[in-house]
Amino acid sequence: MDHTALRTYLSQLDGLLMGEAACCIYGSAACMLLGEEGRISLGVDIAGPYSQANETMLQTAAAQIGLPVNPPADFAGDHIEWIGPLRLCLADPAGGGRVVYGRAPI
Repeated sequence: MDHTALRTYLSQLDGLLMGEAACCIYGSAACMLLGEEGRISLGVDIAGPYSQANETMLQTAAAQIGLPVNPPADFAGDHIEWIGPLRLCLADPAGGGRVVYGRAPI
């Protein structure tokens, strides 16, 4: 996906999700949202522990627009990677110095 496709996916997801949701997007997708239009990626990386979204509802909404969540490793299409606390190695974007390294934040 590119900048335009990413924004289209996010707009479609926003329209399908019930209630409020906030996802902590990082990696290439975050760079694309910050305006790096020449950048591309197959996956949208979401830091689950730092997001306020129901993962099951996100999976259902994403499936409706043809965007699988955590597909098999050999999947070669656009998708979402919901990264849980056991795989995440990312500082808390809210600050405070918390970092998740394979376990829930302290």
